[in-house]
Amino acid sequence: KDFKTGKVYYGVPYMSGSGDHREYNVAKLLDEGIYYDSGDGYYILNQKKFSGRNYYGNDCSCFVDAAIWGTNSSHSNDRTGDIAKSSAYKTIKSYDNLRTGDLICKGGNHVVMFLYYANAEKTKIMIIENGGSEKGTNTVHCSVMTASAYKKSGYKVRRLAYLD
Repeated sequence: KDFKTGKVYYGVPYMSGSGDHREYNVAKLLDEGIYYDSGDGYYILNQKKFSGRNYYGNDCSCFVDAAIWGTNSSHSNDRTGDIAKSSAYKTIKSYDNLRTGDLICKGGNHVVMFLYYANAEKTKIMIIENGGSEKGTNTVHCSVMTASAYKKSGYKVRRLAYLD
C-alpha cells in the first residue's frame, strides 16, 4: 500500500497479509511509543521509533475493535475470524434492518462497519473500514457500497449479542 511517513492518517495503517507488523492495535502502538498524543485530539507517528521495516500496521478488525470495545476490553484484540464466530456477536439474517455499528463480516477475510443506508430503497450502504475496497487506501475510510455485493460475496451481518 502507499503509506508514507510524515503524512497524517486517520487510524493505524492497514497491512494485509501475515507477519508481526499487522498485529498492532491502538493500545499497543501507544504503549510502545510508536505513536504519541499530539494534545490536539489525534496521534502522530513517532519518527524516532519508525524502523527500516515496512511499517507498523494492523488488519481490518483493529478498527472495529477499537470503535466498539475501546482498548481495555478482552475483545479489543479480536481478529476478523473471532468476530465471525464469537458469542459476543450474533448473526443478523437480513440486510434490511441494519443499525449503525453493525459489522459486515466474511469469515476471517474482512470486516467493515455499517454506518447508514445511502438510499431510501436500502440497497446502498455507507460503510467505514480499515483497508479494503479502495485501491491505494491503507487506513480508515468510508465508501458507499451495495448491500447485495456483500450478500453475494458471503458476508454476514454481526451485531453485539447484548443488543436486541
